[in-house]
Amino acid sequence: MTEIDYSNPINQLSDEDVFIGDDTTAFLLNSIENEGLSANNFYKHVRSFYEAFVNKLISKFDFKSQIFQSLKLLDSSECQNLSLSTFEGISETFAIDFDLGAVKMEFREFAVDGDISSHDSDGNAYDAVSFWLHVKSMKTVLGDMKYQHLSTLALNLLAIPASNADCESF
Repeated sequence: MTEIDYSNPINQLSDEDVFIGDDTTAFLLNSIENEGLSANNFYKHVRSFYEAFVNKLISKFDFKSQIFQSLKLLDSSECQNLSLSTFEGISETFAIDFDLGAVKMEFREFAVDGDISSHDSDGNAYDAVSFWLHVKSMKTVLGDMKYQHLSTLALNLLAIPASNADCESF
């Protein structure tokens, strides 16, 4: 988010590709037809809101903080490039019980494992959960879990709620 010029229209979806929901689309079409509202004007305001939101988000969060750096473990394209100190940061920052020594030992092998891919056999990029479930399923030649502690840590981090709002019950 901090590396992309999100205000440049080249990096944004076209008006036709921006999803605004069925109800809003119906309202917009009705307003264009009955009240002379301009779709271009509407999308101009949508983009203005988006840019203001991203500016606010970037100003509020320190994306270079230890917490965000530690969470690179969850990124399948970055996770093999971390340092061992990342796990100490995770241990200090998050209330997750894990064997730091076992995670570090597994990570040393994981970091150089040429069989790790961020894409499935069809060439599609894994989402974070699918990637770490794939890693968790990897076996040694003896049939033991190859990255049991490392994958469990990553999956536990992914299970942390994204907000402090109470979950809805159904």
